[in-house]
Amino acid sequence: MAAGQTGSALAMGAFTFVATEVLLATSFQVSLLAAAGTAAAGLLGLPVGPWVELRRKRPVMIGADLVRAVALFSVPIAHLAGVLTYVHLLVVAAVIGFGQLLSLTASTAHLKALVSREQRTIAVSRIDTTSWIANSSGPPLGGVLLGVIGPTITLGLDAVAHLASAFSLSRIRQPEPDPAPRPPDHRWVKDLTTGWSFVLGHATLRPLFVNAMLFGAMIMGAQPLILLFMLRDLGFTPFQYGLTLGLPAAAGLAGAMLAPHLERRWGRDRVMVVLGALRAVWLIPIAFAPPGLAGVAVIITCDTLLLFFAGAFNPLFAGHRMDAVPDHLMARVSAAWSVSNRVLWPVAMLLFGALAVATSTQVAILLSALALLVSGVLLPWRLVRQD
Repeated sequence: MAAGQTGSALAMGAFTFVATEVLLATSFQVSLLAAAGTAAAGLLGLPVGPWVELRRKRPVMIGADLVRAVALFSVPIAHLAGVLTYVHLLVVAAVIGFGQLLSLTASTAHLKALVSREQRTIAVSRIDTTSWIANSSGPPLGGVLLGVIGPTITLGLDAVAHLASAFSLSRIRQPEPDPAPRPPDHRWVKDLTTGWSFVLGHATLRPLFVNAMLFGAMIMGAQPLILLFMLRDLGFTPFQYGLTLGLPAAAGLAGAMLAPHLERRWGRDRVMVVLGALRAVWLIPIAFAPPGLAGVAVIITCDTLLLFFAGAFNPLFAGHRMDAVPDHLMARVSAAWSVSNRVLWPVAMLLFGALAVATSTQVAILLSALALLVSGVLLPWRLVRQD
């Protein structure tokens, strides 16, 4: 699984290099390529939850890895044959995005079935640790590989990473429980909306869902603007920009590793809510970062704190959600959560891009930061008193 995560991190840069350096794509085409995976997950993800719910999860995860490997292998093969096109890249990006959603939906339900309640935060913490390592090591590793062996061969290595992930999943020896039987009142439309219906009708999952959607949308909406703000408005050098990306990643890793200890010390739900609020306050200083080394220090500090609190929050939240959702609904709830994110993220990017054009990049970042503060207010604060 960690190999697959690293492969996904490498693929992001490789797709862009193939499009720009090999196919001479325009800026709009590169942006469309970046959005293809998210759009595919959002448009095709609705039936994923009900479909996964009725099947064993491990074969679904292995199949998702194998399909992504085949799609990635097709790029260097087509390039060597001289038939690689932009449409081919779009299709591969869409397959990768949909495969990620499929694997995520199945893996959440699979993990819950394999791990006892007492071990769930620890298990998610370890998985998140591999994700943070992949996300922090993927971009620099990808840069080296792109420079040494080229973008198309790098995508071939991404495919190998997915094959390694599929092999590691096949080596799990613990038996998987039988999937939930199809309910007697099964209806297609009802199956599509069951995940959302359960979440919105649950006392603690509803505020956590609203918080997560707002938090994710504001972070994703601000992300490209912060890039422009650093490079264009603050005049950061590429080296300074690289520091702001690379150094804070270790904080997310530290937060994920610390989460089980925080749970044992103060209780999972109380810590989860407090960390969820603390991760929402760090965009405001970024909007006022000055040029030069002082601005680099401000942004690195804020990103470090944001990623630390987010890294510690995620395993606690995942454990809470697994406890709150019945086994037979886990895949549908996970799919509903993921599809909602993938629909809202591009909308937020477009909205704040338009705000930046109408006002300024700094104002748009500040507005997203203020909305991010609201996400902290929307958390289920009664859990702090109950835990």
